[in-house]
Amino acid sequence: MRMLFYIIFCFSFFSCSNQQGGLIFPNQSTTSNTLNSTNQSTIKNFVITDDLQPITLQVNVIILKRDDGTGNYDLENSEEKEALENFMNANNNIWSHFVKPESLTGCYIGTDFYPDAKIRFKFNYIEIKDSYAWNYKNSGADLQKKKYSGITPYRGWYLTYLDDKISQNISISKGINVYLTMDADNYDRLYKVKSKDFDLNEVAAAESPNKSLSESISIISQTDI
Repeated sequence: MRMLFYIIFCFSFFSCSNQQGGLIFPNQSTTSNTLNSTNQSTIKNFVITDDLQPITLQVNVIILKRDDGTGNYDLENSEEKEALENFMNANNNIWSHFVKPESLTGCYIGTDFYPDAKIRFKFNYIEIKDSYAWNYKNSGADLQKKKYSGITPYRGWYLTYLDDKISQNISISKGINVYLTMDADNYDRLYKVKSKDFDLNEVAAAESPNKSLSESISIISQTDI
């Protein structure tokens, strides 16, 4: 399986208690009494300064498989498990080590630059056997034909039934659900050759968060990683 693309998460933050909808907020206390009053950060206005401790966001990684248990990462296989964990954990490195561009001009008119977004991700891996859910083409999309309609999650999406089950499961923490789906027509061919000459189009699509993350779980669809 190829590890070339990192998932980009889309977020909206709202005033919350210590934990809401998968967001874990740090205590807003400064690390030093000598900090200038203009260097104080708050969750409300999201000014990023040295005294702001990272916000942790729960991410449920839903590993969809065929009914027989094949077709995706096997968490019992140490090599495959490590590959998936490295792929997901790379997001923490990316969001905490931004590289300042040579020029900030363009669509952004500000001059500020933050090397660390102060956002961290906590990943919870869940394996589900469901051949229908496993095959993203049941959404109506076909990435090889550049047919993208259906790949973006929405209420009424082909995985809504599964997302409802997960959201109602009190043993699963609320957060962002990332569904790892596959191209059923090409998976076995590429698996046999260990993804040599990989030629599939990989796409990540995200649903916009609801106004209240405590009432809704945001969804991301990631194909063929």
